[in-house]
Amino acid sequence: MFSQLAGVRMSRANLLSLSGNACGRSIGSMTEYTIVFARSARKELEALEVTIVNRIFPKIEALAKDPRPAGCRKLHGEKYLWRIRIGDYRVVYAVYDDRRVVDIIAVRHRSKAYE
Repeated sequence: MFSQLAGVRMSRANLLSLSGNACGRSIGSMTEYTIVFARSARKELEALEVTIVNRIFPKIEALAKDPRPAGCRKLHGEKYLWRIRIGDYRVVYAVYDDRRVVDIIAVRHRSKAYE
């Protein structure tokens, strides 16, 4: 589902059309992680300008292949929480390796990311 949106200008309508909030694909014998959005994270993403969403969304999509990309940081005191930095924005997410799920928890400006 996410690959269908790559290269398409994201708008609020495009984000609202994401059905099910999840995506999982397999490549040969290797299964990618499923991306799941918390309702609040989806609303935060929908509220952003299209140009910002166009920068953030491909990074979120890439988490399906590599949930711990170069530059990601583990959040202290939390067992499953990680964050990636995309300019002035942060994507906070949980990685559940046993279920192969990446749960997007927040997409916020850096000044509000950890509130």
